[in-house]
Amino acid sequence: MDAVKAYLEEKLQEMGRRLAHNEKLLSTLPKGSLSAKRIHNRLYLYYESYEKTEASGTSKKKTRMLRETDRMLITGIRKRVYLQKENKKLQKNVKALKKLLHNYQAWTDETIIDELPEIYRTGFDYRGFTEESCQEENSTGRFQKDHRNSTAKQPLHSETLFPEQLIHRNSIGERYRSKAEVQVSELLLNKGIPYWYEPQLKLKSGNVRPDFLMKHPASGRRAYLEYFGMMDDQKYAKKTALKMQQYLNSGFVAGKDVFFVFEAAATGMDLTVLIKTLDMFLTG
Repeated sequence: MDAVKAYLEEKLQEMGRRLAHNEKLLSTLPKGSLSAKRIHNRLYLYYESYEKTEASGTSKKKTRMLRETDRMLITGIRKRVYLQKENKKLQKNVKALKKLLHNYQAWTDETIIDELPEIYRTGFDYRGFTEESCQEENSTGRFQKDHRNSTAKQPLHSETLFPEQLIHRNSIGERYRSKAEVQVSELLLNKGIPYWYEPQLKLKSGNVRPDFLMKHPASGRRAYLEYFGMMDDQKYAKKTALKMQQYLNSGFVAGKDVFFVFEAAATGMDLTVLIKTLDMFLTG
C-alpha cells in the first residue's frame, strides 16, 4: 500500500478511536451547564439543568448555587464541555481526511505505463524518465546551488516572503520561521540532502510556497516537503487539507513528488516520523 495513504488511513482510524473513547466517557459525565454571577465583587457559580415534568412532558430549567462540596460536579461538567468541543474538531477533521482519501490517487511508473496506449508503451524506456523531468523553478527561475555548501553570507532567503519573520537559525546560520523548520533543515543537512527553503511553485490553482524543495543527492530527483505542525487547530487543519488537495489536483503524487509530515502543536515534532519520510525520499 502507498505509504502516504497508509499514514492518512492510520490517522483516520486514530481519530475514530478517539471519538469512540470520548463518547464513552461523555456517557459517564454529568449533564447540565455552569454559569457565574458576581455579587459584591465575589464570583458565584451556578449549576443549570433541565428536568422533564411528568404532567406536561416539557422540560423545566433548574438552577442552584454550587458549593464547596460540588467540586466533583464542576469538574465533570468542565470535562464534558471540553470533550464536546474536541469531538466537533475531530468530526470535522475526519470528514476532511475522508474527502482527501477519496480523491487521493496512488500510482507508480508501472501503473502509468500500463495505462498508456500501446504506441507509447513500446520502443521507449520510461524508467527513470520522470527522475530527469522538467526542473521546477523557484522565484529566481533556477534551482540554487546545494544548500549543503551554502554559508550564512549567502542570500538564502532573498526571495522569501516576510523575511523579518525569519528569527530562528540552524547550525550553519540559515534563518527560519520556526524551531520545527530548523529541525527539518538539520535533518536534511545530516542526511546530505540539498534543499531550498520556500521556493515559489506554480500550481493549477495558483502559486504556493512549499516549506522545502529537496534534491536527491544521487539521482538529482526533486520533491517538495511540507511540514504541517498544528493539526490540532481546526482552521489550520482545514487549510492543510485544501493545500494538499491543490497538489493532488495539479498532478503531484504524495510520497513521490511531494511529502507531507503532520504533527500537533500540543505534542510537538516527532523526529522519527520525519526521519522515515526523508528515508522514503532517499530510497524511493
